[in-house]
Amino acid sequence: MDEIERVNDRLKAANVPVRVRLKGKNLALRATLPKKPGDGIGRKQYDISLLMPATKDGLKRSEREAHKLAQNLAEGSFDWKLYTGSQHDPQAKPIAQLVDEFKDEYCRTHRIQDATWRNTWAGTFRKLPINESISEALLLAAVLSTEQDSRNRELTCQRLQRFAAFAGLQVDLSSYSGAYEPEPRDIPTDEAIVEWRDRIPNQSWQWVYGMLATFGLRPHEAFACEFMDPLTLKVHQDTKTGGRITRAILPEWAKQWQLIEVKCPNTRSKSIKGRGGLVSRQFGSERYNLPFVPYDLRHAWAVRASVAKGLPVSTAAAMMGHSVTTHTRVYHRWLSDAQNERVYRSLILGEG
Repeated sequence: MDEIERVNDRLKAANVPVRVRLKGKNLALRATLPKKPGDGIGRKQYDISLLMPATKDGLKRSEREAHKLAQNLAEGSFDWKLYTGSQHDPQAKPIAQLVDEFKDEYCRTHRIQDATWRNTWAGTFRKLPINESISEALLLAAVLSTEQDSRNRELTCQRLQRFAAFAGLQVDLSSYSGAYEPEPRDIPTDEAIVEWRDRIPNQSWQWVYGMLATFGLRPHEAFACEFMDPLTLKVHQDTKTGGRITRAILPEWAKQWQLIEVKCPNTRSKSIKGRGGLVSRQFGSERYNLPFVPYDLRHAWAVRASVAKGLPVSTAAAMMGHSVTTHTRVYHRWLSDAQNERVYRSLILGEG
């Protein structure tokens, strides 16, 4: 059974006399309605185009529109003016109106306070010209107004992508989100990494932990990679920044922990966010209560590679799947300290 059939089964069970169907590339509502002005009197079956694709968000919205149409029919308040012309085309509405509708829907389906909305989504929407109609060009302009490879850029892409789906606008902003890396806090020592790995009782999650620590992976990438040899790993294309090759900076970990014997946990989630969240929950206070977050294992790999092992920044950045600019920005403190120490030892102590 496809998703449209499931929607219609729910409508039927709720005694809603409206059905959702696919008409061309867009969804439409089918119902028996009062005849359009000029078509005479009586009732007739019509298809009302919703001008939205058959995506997950589109199907959710079409089901809500079906209930709304049924309510208008039951109350005798149906008016063809609501379903014709630009008023019915979400993409023809002013962005301000679309934002209000999106906010109502988002707040209805998420537990979010007005203050939270003002401090998050509202800031993103302020980047848009509120009196114009939504378009790919306007969304892209808003995205490009943010700093490259920043958390702001990443969130702007995510939020405007969701907003576009709500409005039925087909656009892909993911390629503009960049390669944001959270700022490192306290980097765990190698000794601490080994100690806390041994405290994890589940072998599958020990394996995930070992992969992050040994190969510098992002948490979700442990579920989307394959070994080329015991010390070389290929990260798949369907990850945050695409495919790459990375290697074990401490080969002894890869060998001692037998990481090539894949013990990846089973998970229903296939999304980057879902898998990353699962890793965070497992290693956080809900399960194993590590004193550092999973991303710190990646940060430790970066510092070990670029500072302790002296790997060129360009090589380390490529193996981590981000730009040299990002690598230098995120790990500037450690790179600068290492450079200062080398200069001191050379010029003051006469070493090297």
